[in-house]
Amino acid sequence: MADLCKNSKRVQWTRDHGLQPSDLEHLGLLQGLSEEQLRWLLERIELGHLETGDCCFSEGDPADHLFMAVDGKLQFQFESDGIILYSSEVGTDEAVGMLPFSRMSVHTGMAIALVPSRVIRVHSEYFESMNVHLPTLVKRLVGQLSDRVREATRMQQQREKMMALGTLSAGLAHELNNPAAAIRSSTKELIERLSAMPERVIRLGRHHLLEEELLSLGSLPTRLKDRQNRQLKPLERSRLEDELADWMEDKGVSNAWRLAETFVDAGFQVADLEEVAAKTPQEAMSDTLCWVEGHTAIFNLVLEVNTAVERISSLVASIKGYSHMDRSPTKQLTQVDEGLETTLTMLGHKLKKKNVQVDRLYAPDLPPVMAFPGELNQVWTNLLDNAIDALPSEGGVIRIETRLTHGALLVTLTDNGSGIPPAILDRIYEPFFTTKPLGEGTGLGLDITHRIITRRHQGHIEVESRPGCTRFQVALPLGAGTAAPAGEPSVSH
Repeated sequence: MADLCKNSKRVQWTRDHGLQPSDLEHLGLLQGLSEEQLRWLLERIELGHLETGDCCFSEGDPADHLFMAVDGKLQFQFESDGIILYSSEVGTDEAVGMLPFSRMSVHTGMAIALVPSRVIRVHSEYFESMNVHLPTLVKRLVGQLSDRVREATRMQQQREKMMALGTLSAGLAHELNNPAAAIRSSTKELIERLSAMPERVIRLGRHHLLEEELLSLGSLPTRLKDRQNRQLKPLERSRLEDELADWMEDKGVSNAWRLAETFVDAGFQVADLEEVAAKTPQEAMSDTLCWVEGHTAIFNLVLEVNTAVERISSLVASIKGYSHMDRSPTKQLTQVDEGLETTLTMLGHKLKKKNVQVDRLYAPDLPPVMAFPGELNQVWTNLLDNAIDALPSEGGVIRIETRLTHGALLVTLTDNGSGIPPAILDRIYEPFFTTKPLGEGTGLGLDITHRIITRRHQGHIEVESRPGCTRFQVALPLGAGTAAPAGEPSVSH
């Protein structure tokens, strides 16, 4: 439709239309108007003949006329990045374009003729006198304006939610992919290791080790499990591998370098190998350490799979907590720091992509507040997502601080990003106001944040910004069931 509109001929509008009151009586908005009122309107309208695909107005045109179809049919549509977000057919019972009391200055969409149509238009300069001569029509148009605002707000809010869902879904998919890839890699190697173990067991069995010796060797990976979490630097790791490999080669162990890699991963040291040697005959040393290496590798792979599964479970718990699947229609006691953490988890992909440092300064023993948990998570998402977008590609820092004061819980989010220009600082909570490029923001994130805090939670939100430091502070009143710090008054409700 947009292409049709761009290629359509310019509509000729004329005051010499020849219309009579009877030509307008069937229009839904004009029904019940007297002949005198219709004649007053006829003296001030222009008529245009539109072919299929012709436009009454296009996106970006000045919004200075009201349009009504005398016959035929129009379609109003709003699109972004070539995607139609809203479309509605307009017959002879509605109006499109500028309406009385609207603050619109330019059209955000377009109106296209679906079939050959006759359309009348009224310039906005007559709106004030319409209120005197056609009060019934103005009342109907105001009602239509209210419906339009509600629908536009609903549509934009839905788009805002879908954009946020897309961002979170991409991050969650990335976060889930890492443990899933780890499980896939570990299970593949685990199968290979298990397939090789029967042969190693047979070779070990030829040496007829005592039962207590086998039990002691088999418990080594478990006893050394706590050492696996050490973060070794490359040089330190290389040194340990050399020490273990040299020791094993001195004992005549084959494939010493390959075994050393596994042993270093498991936290083995030379003293641990000497413990094995003390319980193993010299001729059994190579087969014994080969079996210990295979057993240790299998043990570690199972631990890796378990860690990855726990990570997936944690992510699922985070998304459940974030979306608050078990949400209640009433407020409930809510741990704010837990909501902040689940939100950080959901935005983990974006934080990692920019290598953002997150400093947490949570007050100890923070009491819960009476709140709607899912809505608070939406607040943290909007504020943190904006902060991440404002940060540089490297060196970005976000500080999250919580504390109690005067019967309220304060959450302060500070970033060292580009800041908010002073000229627009007082407009950031306006609906549909955004500084982001087309398609990247609807301008509703901070508007929703402000309404959730001030209207839904009876709190307040403040902002101060300069280049290198933007700080949002949210104050949530403590509700029933929460206690203020000693010596501080509670907020009354």
